[in-house]
Amino acid sequence: GNAVTLLTRRDDVAESINSKHINPSHLTDCPLPPLLSATTSAEVALKGAAFVVHAIPVQATAAFLEPLKSLIEPDMPIISTSKGVHSETLETMAELVPRILGRPQPMAFLSGPTFAKELMKEYPSGAVMASTDAAVADACAELFHCDALRVYTTTDVVGVEVGGALKNVYALAAGAIEGMGLGTNSAAFLVTRGCAEMNALSVAMGARAHTMAGLAGVGDLMLTCLGGASRNKAVGARIGSG
Repeated sequence: GNAVTLLTRRDDVAESINSKHINPSHLTDCPLPPLLSATTSAEVALKGAAFVVHAIPVQATAAFLEPLKSLIEPDMPIISTSKGVHSETLETMAELVPRILGRPQPMAFLSGPTFAKELMKEYPSGAVMASTDAAVADACAELFHCDALRVYTTTDVVGVEVGGALKNVYALAAGAIEGMGLGTNSAAFLVTRGCAEMNALSVAMGARAHTMAGLAGVGDLMLTCLGGASRNKAVGARIGSG
């Protein structure tokens, strides 16, 4: 495995991870690997790092990255797990991060049907790593490869990011269908047509037509619309049930 340092804002989280290998706020029943440590110091977290995994929500990315940009080397790949577009600028992460840093930056984008708890339980899962540089995609994917997770690569960054953003909209609708008690016919109808709409929009934005047929498209869409642990679906269900 690889040594990983988690940057957290909370001293109690860092202390718990370092002493007990447990995150006291999330997935508290899942022990963390011994090679994972935590710190509240960005300088400590980034010193000597070869890669950065950015798991901050899109809307909070600018405020988070702005103070750190001098600590991130220009040739250090940033792997984004953030899905969505900025609510005000409509930028994707591929557009947002270089603007915040004020320079081009090697980047990769991890997406696919991957609920965190199931990954922690090592259930067989698949994901896709996208980068405009195939060598960067390969290097970043290798970091996540393990017996329980297969990571495929692509250079279609637009398709992967658009799929990750749009599936949340359909998940809200799928939840509303469930909340209104409209049955599985309606849910299947929504997911199928939703995938077609995602494909049409992503291709119009420059993506490849086959990307939405993969893990970052229909795979993530199915998980988010049909999976019991989907937060967006749960919100939709509450809306649908009144």
